[in-house]
Amino acid sequence: MSFGENLYQLRKGRNMTQEQLAMLLGVSRQAVSRWESETAYPEMDKLVRLCDIFGCSFDELIRGHVEDLPSSPELAVPLGTGSSDLCDYDKHIRGRARLLSSGVAVCVLGFAGASLTGGSNFGALFTGAPLCPPVSVLIAMGLVVGVAVIALAFINDLAFMKNHPFVEDFYTDKDRRNARRACQMGAAVLVGLLAVGVGGLGLWQSAWNVSLGVAWLLACMALGAWAFVFTRAYAKRVDVSCYNERAAMIEKRSCLSEDAKVCVLVMAIFSMIALSALLLIGHPLYWFAWVLGALASAVVVIVRTLSRTTSKEL
Repeated sequence: MSFGENLYQLRKGRNMTQEQLAMLLGVSRQAVSRWESETAYPEMDKLVRLCDIFGCSFDELIRGHVEDLPSSPELAVPLGTGSSDLCDYDKHIRGRARLLSSGVAVCVLGFAGASLTGGSNFGALFTGAPLCPPVSVLIAMGLVVGVAVIALAFINDLAFMKNHPFVEDFYTDKDRRNARRACQMGAAVLVGLLAVGVGGLGLWQSAWNVSLGVAWLLACMALGAWAFVFTRAYAKRVDVSCYNERAAMIEKRSCLSEDAKVCVLVMAIFSMIALSALLLIGHPLYWFAWVLGALASAVVVIVRTLSRTTSKEL
């Protein structure tokens, strides 16, 4: 028997769909289909993984007769179980949502801490006056840690999509309804905490402690932002088709990862400029460096894309 026939027999013997096998291997369903039709062949690491999954040797998989192998019904996927999360997709998205929401919250908390410790000097952010060290350090720490956590979320997401370019949609209609309700709840929590923060700000202002009121407002904003971003990012998990489209694009265009690395480097340089302007000069427009960094990143991506297009034409 040929490799394609053996793979088909082994997969059917385990009651596995092409989607389920693709998820275990970290490839697309189309790749499994091409292997079975023998229009393409897997790489060596995928062949080893196939042998581990089906409990056969390399020779048996490539040119043996898998029909003669002893059956292992205990390893088969139970019939009627439907789709399942074989690659911990839900766990990954939940972790990504936690990182994104925590990064946003830490950025806001940095400003809250600066307002609490800096007193009236916190207003220098809007007047252009020099910032005292506690204010500038807390703001810088919040931004650096928050951006680093957000960057880690995107790095983990890219790595997961590279290892699992296809995920079978295993969510039910009930899961989708719960996701919509979670989004609404997150928005409600954000609005409620903003209202609490504004109310506290008014109370602290009446007590002539404006800096404490601003810190209270920013802390409420941080908690509300955490709830809103987490519920939105985690609810996005049910849109598996969107995930598969993004993963397929990254798989087909490996150059995207190179563009992403360049953009990260550009943003890191401009972040150093922004923090230097904040800590050393206290310039109120320090944040404009990030705007310039975003524009520079866009220009870099456009230039690299045009360069690749020109090279292909030549």
